[in-house]
Amino acid sequence: MNSAMISQVSLSSRTVTGNSARLSQVRAPCASRTALTITASGKSGGKASEYRSLDNDAIEKEIATAKRALFDLRMKRGTRQEFNSSEFRDNRKKVAKMNTILREREIAEGVSKRDSRKMAKVKQMSAVL
Repeated sequence: MNSAMISQVSLSSRTVTGNSARLSQVRAPCASRTALTITASGKSGGKASEYRSLDNDAIEKEIATAKRALFDLRMKRGTRQEFNSSEFRDNRKKVAKMNTILREREIAEGVSKRDSRKMAKVKQMSAVL
């Protein structure tokens, strides 16, 4: 890691922050050892708390929009047009966050995984027709 990237070291809070990455110290399985993990501080399309305020229909529309953006990016890549490659990751993470929120809501309602997948399959088949 470049020493110029690290801008602040705080040992009391056990975190090291930098311009492009955050280092946080976590306890390893052994009590006497610690390990460093690196998490990128990039943009991932929004916070989950922002999506939690939306209703299910709005989340499904956002999912469709993000999936369409992924399709458009794949088409641009395939036709060798100019595109921002980091948008792939951002849109995939956005879809994953929103799907997670939808599933959390199903779990809160008591829907099993099997029933959830059945409902998704029926919804997908009705959308195709």
